[in-house]
Amino acid sequence: MKKTSIVILLLPLRLMSQPNNAEENYWQYHKWVMQAENAFFENNNIDSCLFYYDMAFDNYSFNYVNDLVNAAQIAYYTQKNESSYHHGHGFEHYIHKAVKFGLRSSHIQRIPAWRDSDVYVDFQKFEKTQEGLAYHREYLNSINVDYLCLIYNLCIEDEKMTLDKYEDITTNRYIDSILMWNDRLLYYIEEYGFPGQKLLGIDDDKLFEELGIPCLDFATRVQKDSAKLSWIIGNEPMIRILPSGDTFYIEYEKVDTIIYKMNTDKLSQNLLEVFFVHHCCPPPYLEEYAIQEIAKGNLHPRFYAFLSDLNGWDKRFPSLCPEGGIIKFKVSSSFANSQAQSTYTDDLVDSIREKYRICSVKADIAKISFGKEHGFVFRWGHTQYF
Repeated sequence: MKKTSIVILLLPLRLMSQPNNAEENYWQYHKWVMQAENAFFENNNIDSCLFYYDMAFDNYSFNYVNDLVNAAQIAYYTQKNESSYHHGHGFEHYIHKAVKFGLRSSHIQRIPAWRDSDVYVDFQKFEKTQEGLAYHREYLNSINVDYLCLIYNLCIEDEKMTLDKYEDITTNRYIDSILMWNDRLLYYIEEYGFPGQKLLGIDDDKLFEELGIPCLDFATRVQKDSAKLSWIIGNEPMIRILPSGDTFYIEYEKVDTIIYKMNTDKLSQNLLEVFFVHHCCPPPYLEEYAIQEIAKGNLHPRFYAFLSDLNGWDKRFPSLCPEGGIIKFKVSSSFANSQAQSTYTDDLVDSIREKYRICSVKADIAKISFGKEHGFVFRWGHTQYF
């Protein structure tokens, strides 16, 4: 552990807000993506869908990688099934550009329609071309690796503390821990911006190995810090073995992955999802920063909506979650069967969603059904909030 700490100190210090183009306001980007999703998944209007996607991708220097992959899947489906497809870009245009924002062949494998197809083989070939390698270098250079190290620190220490406190989860001691980490995150947001995909890229447990400092990769650091952590995962509800030797059962959730493991196929920053699940609801200051951080492209509206819904889903700490019990956005499939069902009608939810440039509830439902029917994946993130 001492060796790792020394390496961190030797990293060049460039913790500063990354420059934003003053003309880029990402509220318009998200509006175009919303219009694209509604056009296809509600109205089956392919031309309008890809038109709006292109408006978003062509007018902004940063694109969310899941948006590019979704556009690629729609273009691919249309090219195979619509003889009248005359759009200017083939699906390859979108997945090739997505390499600039973190897409790898391992992500392509997650999409059933592409897993054993020429799409996967051809994409692997593109990754090795001069253009593909240049796109990947551009992605690596866009990541604030020093800030990413701080977020790794935050999530690891939070997980260790959370595990220690689960024996007395409702005590003031646990709440004090939550407030302490919230203060740390607030400092980071004020100094550097919200730690989302634009600043940190997407989850990648081999990122630092690729940069020549593998000891800083999340998976490596978790192994070094895992002396107190032990997991048993099976078909039964998840069991956590506490340092005391006692067991803690999470009876509301059956999982087939270990939470304390980076999910690198989700095209997201899922570590922060876990961080906020521990903390029950978004800290009150986040709403204050949400508007400006969404405008900068640092915070995705759907992630903010996920945090708001988390507030309604988790009722453990009413003093921290004054609006507990209300799910306003319905963005994550994880909350669909919770006891804190939204009292809002879909029309009211859609009006709230539109203000935050999020597609309709009907479109989100169609993403899942259409994806299952045709072997595509349109919902991303650890809890499918994207």
